[in-house]
Amino acid sequence: MAEDSLPRRLDVRDFPTIESETMMLDTRPLNDPEVLQLEPILTIRHGSVLKDKLLAALSRSDAVELSIDKNSEADLSFVQLIEAARLQASRQGKALSLASPVEGSVLETLERAGLTTAMTSQSRAFWFHEKEKQ
Repeated sequence: MAEDSLPRRLDVRDFPTIESETMMLDTRPLNDPEVLQLEPILTIRHGSVLKDKLLAALSRSDAVELSIDKNSEADLSFVQLIEAARLQASRQGKALSLASPVEGSVLETLERAGLTTAMTSQSRAFWFHEKEKQ
């Protein structure tokens, strides 16, 4: 397969600042996150669509909550995309969270990649809803 036909790796720079996006009126109560129900297939083939949905949600809201079905199929590109989105949201003073702790394919992907063994307390709080130790 030619190198130029492979999907390019997503990077934090793929998430433009809010000023470059068109703002939409948000009528939800303050501090009520926008819930983004993710598709059941969270793989590299669908990464571009998911990135666009995340960007749109983060441009509309100060808090976005991702709802992931326990039967979703995920690969490492999904984890990379979510981590890049978390960094960008944090830089913009916004919150990105999960509706529930990860399980199923997403959890297996984190484990296979060895990411569960050396997680920071912030990452454990994000992915597993564990309380951060003071």
